[in-house]
This record gives sequence, C-alpha cells and structure tokens, in this order.
Amino acid sequence: KKRVDDDMSSQCLVTAKSLSLSLAPPRAPPVNSSHQNLLRGKDPSNGFLVTTNNNREYGDYTKRQQQHYSTSAYQKGVTTRQDDNTQLRQLLQNTHHNNRPQHHPHLGPTSDHRSTQLVFGTLIPQWFQNKIRDNGKFRSIVDGLVLTSVPGLVLTQPTACRNFLSLRRQGVEVAYGLHPMQRLDLFLPDGGEGDIRGFVFFVHGGAWGSGKKWMYRLLAQPFLQAKMAIAIVGYRTYPDANVPQQIQDLEMAMETLAVEYPHLLHHHHQPVVPTMDSSSAETTTTNNWKGVTLIGHSSGAHIAMLLLVAQIERQIKLHPLPTATNDTTNTNTTNSKTTTTPTTPTTTTTKNTPPTIQFNNFIGLSGPYSINHHFDYEAMRGLEEISPLKPACGHTRRSFTHYSPALRLRSLLPSMRNRKLTMRDVSLPPNILLMHGMEDDVVPFTSTSEAAAIVRSCGVGVEDCVEYYLPKVGHAEVVMELMMGGT
Repeated sequence: KKRVDDDMSSQCLVTAKSLSLSLAPPRAPPVNSSHQNLLRGKDPSNGFLVTTNNNREYGDYTKRQQQHYSTSAYQKGVTTRQDDNTQLRQLLQNTHHNNRPQHHPHLGPTSDHRSTQLVFGTLIPQWFQNKIRDNGKFRSIVDGLVLTSVPGLVLTQPTACRNFLSLRRQGVEVAYGLHPMQRLDLFLPDGGEGDIRGFVFFVHGGAWGSGKKWMYRLLAQPFLQAKMAIAIVGYRTYPDANVPQQIQDLEMAMETLAVEYPHLLHHHHQPVVPTMDSSSAETTTTNNWKGVTLIGHSSGAHIAMLLLVAQIERQIKLHPLPTATNDTTNTNTTNSKTTTTPTTPTTTTTKNTPPTIQFNNFIGLSGPYSINHHFDYEAMRGLEEISPLKPACGHTRRSFTHYSPALRLRSLLPSMRNRKLTMRDVSLPPNILLMHGMEDDVVPFTSTSEAAAIVRSCGVGVEDCVEYYLPKVGHAEVVMELMMGGT
C-alpha cells in the first residue's frame, strides 16, 4: 500500500477531460436543460427546466398539492408550481443577459457525446433499440466488433497472440451449469499445483449484456508468472440473465471450484521459508501465499461487489438476533468472550448451505457501482435505451438503488447493529482496492470515489479500502495493460 500511495503522490491526475468527467451527470444539470445552457454561456430560454413538474415520479403529487392549495385557506399568498417555474426561468434569463457568463471551463466541449446522442437519440427509433437489446442482437454486434480487432492485434502485438494460443492449450474449461455460457477457464502456473501462491477469481465486463471469457484469456499471463492460479469466469449475459441471475452464476462457479478444486484455495502447498531478521536477530517465518482474490472489470466489478454483499446478507440472516437471556449471558461473560477473524481463505460451509469461497482480497477495475448515477450518465450519452443496464437491473429507480452494491452494503448496517456484528465479523474481504482511469468516459472515475466513500462509512478503515487512480487512462486500458504484459 505504501508503494501505491507513493505512486499516486507523484502523478498529476487532473486533466481537462478528467475535470469534464467529474461534472458529468448526475453531478451537473442534464443535457439541454436551462441550467446547463447557462453554464455553457447559452441562452437558458432554449432549454427545459429541471423541476418536479418534469419528474414523473412526483407529478401526481404536485397536481394534488396544487388542487389542495386552490381550494383551501392556503389560496391567498401561495404561488403555484407554474409561477415558480416562470420565476426561475426569468431568473436564469436575467443572469444570462446581465452577466453574459462564459462557457464553464470544466464542462468540456458539447461535442463529446454528440455522435451517440445523434445516432441513438434521433436517428434510430427507441423501439428498434429495445428490440435488438432484448433479442440478443446487441450482444452479437458488440462481440463481433471485438472479433474485428483481432487482425490488428496480430500485426501490432505478435507476442500477445502467441501467448493467447499457448494459454488456450494450457487452460482447462470447467462447466458449472447446463447453459453454454456457464463455463470458466482454469489456468495453473507451470510449477503445478504444489507451487501455487494464490488464486484469482476474475469476472469480465461487457455492460451486463456482452463479453465472453475467451476475450480475457491473456489476463491470466501476469498471474501465472506470479505463480497464481486463475479462473476466468463466463456467465449468462442479458437477455439470457439479469443481474440477480448473473450473481447466481458466480455463486455456482464458486461452489464448483470449492467442491472440485479445494486444494487450490488453501496455502498448505506453499512451503514456509525461515528468515533471519538482522536487527533483532530473531528467527521468523514467512510465506508467499497471496490469498484468494476476487477481481472484476466494468460491469463485472459491479456484480462481483454485489456478490460480496449477497454473501454478507446470508451471513446476517444466519446469525440469530440476541435475546434477553443472551444479553445477560454476554454481560456476565464479557471477559471470557473471544472473537475470531478469518485470516486465510477457505471453502466455507454452514448447515444446509453449499460450500463456497471466502475471499481475502477484492479488486474492482472501473466499476459502475451506482446504477442510478450510471443510468443518468448513459442517458446523457444517449445510450440508455440500447444499453442492457435498465432491463438487467430492474427498470425502476428503486431497483437501481437495490443493485448498487455500496448503498446496499450500507443498508445492512441496522441489521448488523441489531445482531451486534461489525464488518470484521462478516465475509467482506479485509483488503479492498478500487482502481479507475481518470479519463474513463464509459464509466466516470467518480463512480469509484463515491463507492469507496460509502464503503468506508460502513466502518471499513481507510487502509482496508484503497483507491488508486490512473492518469490519462481510459476504460479498456485498465485491463488491456494487464493483458498485454503491463503490471
């Protein structure tokens, strides 16, 4: 962690693009609104007002409220919502004409997403976008675009192509379900099972509706070089599965690994190496076991974090609420009560539950952890109707909140408090690293900063939840750097 902090202190993270992304929706007024036009130095009368009248969720309430005001003693001296809108628009226009504000320097150029707004917001009708999203054609198009990049990769990265073919022969495909997508590729280092120093469980991205495990095969290379086994997990993508079903697929993959390959998830194969500390002249023992690590990229990071929260939810339900008798017993035996915190990953089982994996570490790469905010961002880009986000995450704002892992973790605090549990008592990994490129225009870096703040507000220490930002790095580059031999 000290090396990470030292690296970040020497980097300049602020660029024109990162500043623009930091003020992307929902942190800035919506596109083409009066407020945003004013910030861009335009006439605000050409945009729509952002008020409760424009919000369908509160529209009925506003109408009832106005009827109540018009037929009661509140009639005198009470302005209607329409009066408020008129006053607000007049205020914005006066501000524009009197001050002549210049374009806000941090909002960036208006052409950033003009092409996607034109194509998906104007040219392609909504019904057609929904159709190709829901019948799987969107997935075929996106995966096909990945295939078209292969010839260029062969010419520019011949070493990577050779490694890709070599890994194909080295990996073992494991089926954990009946669906063709319910497969994972398992890779072991050259030294065999006796020299494994850790295990990686990788969940690929693809906007919940695309991506295949073979596309991320090169990601195994740096971990194999570090003597770590890795499972690259495929899962059903939309429209074959929504987010809850995708989490179920990950749990099935974990159960399969815990049953068929439990020896890969422990450090008993790693020999203990005696060392001599020169300052104290005392003999100590260390080993190179790096634990079991859960890694996800993009939407894979989102469902991976949701997977951890789902594990915690089950743990809380299995933990009984304290009774008056238990409280008295605990009070009388406070000095004798002990707590244990797992320090190594194991294949854990409880009564009537299948075996699973307990993770030591979680690494989230460029994840959209707030579904509400990411939907607003996709709407700004004009992609909200063709993106699988909305159907995969339940269509409604309430569902979006439920499938936002950091917020869902925070919602568990009352139940944990009632059972006298802390974050150290549940299966949240003790080491969390959230990484993001500062110039990621697919998922803005603010997604990581917000999620980290919420996780730490749940009682996780700053040292246990680390943020790491990469300057001048976009969305795909974060994982491509690992695949192409970076560190």
